[in-house]
Amino acid sequence: MPDPGPNPSGGQGPNSYVPKPQFEYKAPSIIAEHKYLAIIFVLAIVAASVYLIRAPHKPLTIEPPPPPPVYIEPIPQPAPDSHTGRS
Repeated sequence: MPDPGPNPSGGQGPNSYVPKPQFEYKAPSIIAEHKYLAIIFVLAIVAASVYLIRAPHKPLTIEPPPPPPVYIEPIPQPAPDSHTGRS
């Protein structure tokens, strides 16, 4: 039997042989590919949530603002009139 050499049909046709792959290629997931970045991201989220939970919270009551200061100007008293009461 002769060795299969280059085929003039370009490797296509009934006599062409294409070996099947042993396994199908699956692209790695983003998390598996960037494992360390994912771990750092999860640790940052956990640290931020712990910090926010433990932070002191102010009461959510809204107090009315204090009234503005009011300046009252004294009204000048009329001077005693010596001519009143006489006719």
